[in-house]
Amino acid sequence: MQYPLNQILYGPPGTGKTYNTINRALEIIDGVVPEDREEAREKFNKYRDEGQIEFVTFHQSYGYEEFVEGIKADLESDEIKYKLEEGIFKRLVSKATLKKNHHIENIDFQNYLTVGQKFQTVTNLEFEIIEIGNIIRIKNPQGSIISIGRDKILDYLVIQDFDNTRGHYSYQPIVAKYIFAQLNQNNLEDNTNKNYILIIDEINRGNISKIFGELITLIEPSKRLGADEELKLTLPNSKDSFGVPSNLYIIGTMNTADRSIAQIDTALRRRFEFVEMMPDHSLLKDVTVVHEEKTIEIEKVLKAINERIEYIYDREHTIGHSYFLPLIKEPTKEKLDEIFKVNILPLLAEYFYGDWEDIRFVLNNDFVTEKKPSRYINSSTRQLNKVYEINEIFKPSEYLKIYATNNN
Repeated sequence: MQYPLNQILYGPPGTGKTYNTINRALEIIDGVVPEDREEAREKFNKYRDEGQIEFVTFHQSYGYEEFVEGIKADLESDEIKYKLEEGIFKRLVSKATLKKNHHIENIDFQNYLTVGQKFQTVTNLEFEIIEIGNIIRIKNPQGSIISIGRDKILDYLVIQDFDNTRGHYSYQPIVAKYIFAQLNQNNLEDNTNKNYILIIDEINRGNISKIFGELITLIEPSKRLGADEELKLTLPNSKDSFGVPSNLYIIGTMNTADRSIAQIDTALRRRFEFVEMMPDHSLLKDVTVVHEEKTIEIEKVLKAINERIEYIYDREHTIGHSYFLPLIKEPTKEKLDEIFKVNILPLLAEYFYGDWEDIRFVLNNDFVTEKKPSRYINSSTRQLNKVYEINEIFKPSEYLKIYATNNN
């Protein structure tokens, strides 16, 4: 099954967007999701520990330096030093493209190279190896002696980007490519056969242009490494040639009730497939709370609330089913009261900016009542605002009123 390389799960709060990223990630990696939720979470955490899944939450202060690469202070040094540090996206790209021989670190160059051996640069100029050790010395086409550090050769062997000179002369990648051709390929770890996942929670809360930078083009399916229109760019800090592989999937989540959704970059909209996740009332079909001989049907409670919200506000500000899922294991009046006081009423207050008349309409009951002026208020001096307060006790009959109609 083909999965979109870039997708965003969007919908109102509580519809299980973050919850479903686990399922999506496991589908992409394994092709199947365990029916047992605990088993699914264990597999998800296993892949996270192994570095095959990464999770990040965007916010207003998040930037290119944390996502791709940036120059940061070296806090481990006694002196004031700065170092180039890779961000979460670049690190994951490196893992997804890694082909590594398990014995690379212990390679003895003398087993693969000989003094007097000659190679040609990419411009067909000849250079000669004159000394082999931890440092390889060569005589360049002009007759000058140049030293090539062991770490540079190993770096090319690990990443295997032999056609990328990284701003150097072509001596290092050419020597590394020759050594690699002689390595035992049975010891090769090939990550390009695995799928890697980057989950970006609250993707709309970040400044997309600031975070992605030039990568907004590279994540397009047609621009991925190996695609017909494969594209690589030079990163501004490291000067590395950088491309995004086709085995790296990006899954974002977006809350439609968040006002920052209107600021989503058009470039992001064009490069992601959007998957709508709306409240699923049917998940609460058999959930009831019985108290004082009254049976409260939770599916009808949520359905009635959301229908009223949709008519006086919009469908993007409806309420998700996940708020009520704890009632499946604990179907008590106390738990239902807690859900309304801790989650539902504060969310409605946020939606309607504290307009309690609208909230009373949505609930169709007396959870919220008009407060009577105390003896300190002299109503004869001026017109008073209506003040509301949340009742301490929610009666079962008030829950039934939420989905009451003119016919019952």
